[in-house]
Amino acid sequence: MSTYQEFKSYSPLYDAVMARISMTDERGSEYFALIPAKSGKAYRTAKAEALEMIGEAMAKGVEPGEVQRT
Repeated sequence: MSTYQEFKSYSPLYDAVMARISMTDERGSEYFALIPAKSGKAYRTAKAEALEMIGEAMAKGVEPGEVQRT
């Protein structure tokens, strides 16, 4: 699995600080997930789930872009 990048910023759409967790595949295509930027264990858990979803999407060959729970 490749390394991930994490960016936090305020989102007017969600009226909250959100974290954008992203990874790129071997072709340079980016997959990402948006999660609330909480603190502590809740954030670590959400980030781990997002990374798992991104990894699964990359392995399945899903179209690059935002990865969401189904």
